[in-house]
Amino acid sequence: MSANPIEVKVEEEETATEIADPENWFYVQWGMESVKRNLQSLNDVLGRMVVLVSSLFGGSVFFIKDDLMNRGAKLIVLGALAASLTASVAGLIPYSGMIELDNPEAIRTYKSAAISCKKLALSAAFVFLVIAFFVAIGAIAFCQPPPK
Repeated sequence: MSANPIEVKVEEEETATEIADPENWFYVQWGMESVKRNLQSLNDVLGRMVVLVSSLFGGSVFFIKDDLMNRGAKLIVLGALAASLTASVAGLIPYSGMIELDNPEAIRTYKSAAISCKKLALSAAFVFLVIAFFVAIGAIAFCQPPPK
C-alpha cells in the first residue's frame, strides 16, 4: 500500500502535508472532480428546467380553460411560468465576467461567481415554478370560476 502526499488546509490557514491512505486519496480526487463538474451540472439542470417550464407554459396556454380556473389565477400561473422560463434561460447564458488565465486565484473567483450566478437563476426558476403550481392547485381546488 503506497501513500500519496497531499496538501491540505489547516484551520489556522497554514498548509501542512499529510500522508493519506488510498481511501482518503480516492475521496480527495472525487471531491476535486465534483468541483470541476459543478458548472456543467448546473447547466444541465437549467436546460431541463427550460424544457419542463416551456412545456408547462404551452400546456397552460392551450389547455387551461376559463371553466377550470378563473382568468386572474390563470394570468398569475402564466406569469409565474414565464418568469421561471426567463430565469432558466438567463441561467443558461454563459457567465460574462473577466478572467485572467494566468492567475489561479482569478480563475477560482471567476468560476465561483459563475456558479453563484447559475445557482441564483436556478433558485429563481424553481421558486416561480412552485408559485405557479400552488396558485394552479389552489385555484382549481378552492376558487370557483365565474358563472356564465
